[in-house]
Amino acid sequence: FARDNKYSDKNTKKGVPLPRTVERLAGKISIQQKAVDPVWMRSNWPAFLDHAETKPFFFSWDSVNHSTEAGFCITNKDPKTKYSSAMFMDGSINANVLTVLDP
Repeated sequence: FARDNKYSDKNTKKGVPLPRTVERLAGKISIQQKAVDPVWMRSNWPAFLDHAETKPFFFSWDSVNHSTEAGFCITNKDPKTKYSSAMFMDGSINANVLTVLDP
């Protein structure tokens, strides 16, 4: 649902309206992983960050029940990882995302 569009309305020389042009721009999302087991974070998060920092990736918040709610993402800030408590870790990535690809 992270859509960002640029619209342009034009007319002919005689003032007749032409169809509106929609330019799809990247929306912005923040992917938050909270209260994650540190063993999982150490095993999986660094490999994902290595990929996400240099290459685009697909993200879906629920690929089983909402598979059409996915986006093509490119990170736009450094990812963050921290301990949220003595037992868990948090990770976050901010990204630009294209959610609708025109045919």
